[in-house]
Amino acid sequence: MIYKNPPQGEKNIIMKDYGSKVVKLAATFLLLGLFLVLPGSAGADEVFPDLRKDPYSEEELKELEKLKKFENLYRWGSSVYKSVSRQVIERAYLNEKDKILKGTREDITESRKNTEVRRMEAIKEFEAWIKRHPDDKRWTPDILFRLAELYYEKATVDFQYAQVNYQDAVLQLRRRSAELGRDLPEPPEPQIDYSISISYYRRLIREYPTYENMDVVHYLLGYCLREMAKQAEQFVDLDEEMSSDGVASEAMIYSQRARQAFLALVCSDKYKALEEFTPPAAPEGVLEGSEEASGSVDPGLTVESFDPYKDCTPIVDLNRHKGGDLQRRKAL
Repeated sequence: MIYKNPPQGEKNIIMKDYGSKVVKLAATFLLLGLFLVLPGSAGADEVFPDLRKDPYSEEELKELEKLKKFENLYRWGSSVYKSVSRQVIERAYLNEKDKILKGTREDITESRKNTEVRRMEAIKEFEAWIKRHPDDKRWTPDILFRLAELYYEKATVDFQYAQVNYQDAVLQLRRRSAELGRDLPEPPEPQIDYSISISYYRRLIREYPTYENMDVVHYLLGYCLREMAKQAEQFVDLDEEMSSDGVASEAMIYSQRARQAFLALVCSDKYKALEEFTPPAAPEGVLEGSEEASGSVDPGLTVESFDPYKDCTPIVDLNRHKGGDLQRRKAL
């Protein structure tokens, strides 16, 4: 019978009766456990056959041997399944990855072709416009600047393609040399050519000195010349930059012109980008290097303490620019 909110006296009787039943049940399970665990008892042999003294019978040993073989076979099959499953998953992943990469490469290749086609179309249009309007003060400078940039991009891309073709050609020649057992002459290394961009930058400086982006023009002119100088230095012995008759090497000429452009960028009142290179000279009274002082030279003044850019006027007045544009021009 189920009691719902019984009186206090009846509640005590119920709890007492319930507690005695729990104690009896616990004692029964304890005795049963002792009976099963005690060695030598029939219950112990049945519940724990490994504890009995008698060895396994031949029939039981045969069954155990079969079970062990089945277990080994199961373990082997499980490992094979795991290995094959991993290989199948990896192969499916690699196939999908290759498919995606192939599609991406095709898209990139197509995009590059479109970019090159549009670049050449833009170059043709701009050059045709320059021929029709060679002296337009408003638009010609900006179009010359854009032409220089387009030719810079074209020269860079052409150089990258030339490098790939050069590496393939060298690899084939070396394989052929190994087959013939003798060295074959390798083709000359490709060289980047920014000469068209340089000519447009020089034309801008010469014909449109008040162009609003003249500081950028000077910087890019110096950059292109410096890259040409770096390339030329690879084929010139730096200890022999001057020939026996005093003629400067191509690397030295490019390097000097690049420095002249950079000097004109920050010191337009002292240097001109299109003039011959004139290195900053220490003023009178500055002791150069370890040479002894003579006359009015002050031994306290050295080349290290001399600032060649002091009191210089930059090519563009930075006060005319603000915000990000000012920061970019200062970075030049």
